[in-house]
Amino acid sequence: MDFPKLIKTLLKFHSNLFNNKSSYLDKKYNLKRLKIRGTGKSLRYYSFGDYMLIEQNPYKNTKDAKKARDGEKISWLIDTTNDKYLYKIIDIKIKRL
Repeated sequence: MDFPKLIKTLLKFHSNLFNNKSSYLDKKYNLKRLKIRGTGKSLRYYSFGDYMLIEQNPYKNTKDAKKARDGEKISWLIDTTNDKYLYKIIDIKIKRL
C-alpha cells in the first residue's frame, strides 16, 4: 500500500474508533474491546493481522492519557509481532514513531 493511501486508511479507522455509530468498518473489521484491568472499562481497537489500531488509554498517568481525558482523540498503530508502536494519531494528525 502506498503511503498516501495508508494515511487515508488510518485516518478513516481512527475516526471510526471515536464515532459512536456502528459502521460498515465495525462489521467488516470486527471492532473489538480490550478490558483495562482494575477499571471496569474497555478500549476500542481494530485488529488487522499483525497490526492493531487502539485508542489511547485515558486511565494511564501520561501526557497522552491526559490529552485523551481532555477530549483529544488519540490512537496508536502497533505491530503486534514485536509490540512496536508505529504511528500515533491525534485528531487528524499522524506522527510516525
